[in-house]
Amino acid sequence: MFVAALVAGCGCPTVRTEHPVRTEYIETGRPIKGTLVRGIQKKETTQGEIVQWFGAPAHRVATDDDIAYTYRHCKTKISTIDAHPAKETCSELFIVFDRPSLTVKDFAYAPRPSGGSLTGMSLKGRGAMP
Repeated sequence: MFVAALVAGCGCPTVRTEHPVRTEYIETGRPIKGTLVRGIQKKETTQGEIVQWFGAPAHRVATDDDIAYTYRHCKTKISTIDAHPAKETCSELFIVFDRPSLTVKDFAYAPRPSGGSLTGMSLKGRGAMP
């Protein structure tokens, strides 16, 4: 008890180590422009136009009937303070092309998916594209 009273009223200096907070951003993929996504028309927009607008896809899958492209852009914020874990925001675009016509058959866009993936869209018989 005497020690507690002594420590409580000691007026001892407090030693604090200050570390500057540094924030860094890491980006993967190319930004997916919503204005270009709004221009995609089923049965009209071609595979060539998609590549011209968005570049090479991050992933490609092909079957006998369809070809699918996935585009993904992520921006991760990393702080040097442990109390601030990394924060990631992503955009994802998934496009299915009709193989004979090479036009967009279907597509899905998520500006900031909250986990999961858009690639659950149905493809007949999945296989990796060479």
